[in-house]
Amino acid sequence: MSTLTERAVQRGRLLERISQQRVALAVSCAPIADLLNTADHVVEGAERTRRWIGENPVAVGVGLFILVLWRPKGALKLASKGLLGWRTLRFIRQKLGPLLA
Repeated sequence: MSTLTERAVQRGRLLERISQQRVALAVSCAPIADLLNTADHVVEGAERTRRWIGENPVAVGVGLFILVLWRPKGALKLASKGLLGWRTLRFIRQKLGPLLA
């Protein structure tokens, strides 16, 4: 066989091997893809909620006012947990910011 034919056969084998590796990689990464899709849905829902709150501040204010009147202790717990969550998010963004940028 000529070297050109040998190279063509070798190329065909390599392309087949690459194709098999791509399939194996897609199968092994399927759980990760599912997790990332779930994370995307969560982030999208959070963004929609943030937009809605920004567009309807009066409704949010009235809801919080009613919550404070109805359950003052519950509102205080909610505020403390919200503050803790906000601080945690800030801390994570501060630590992971250089890695994500």
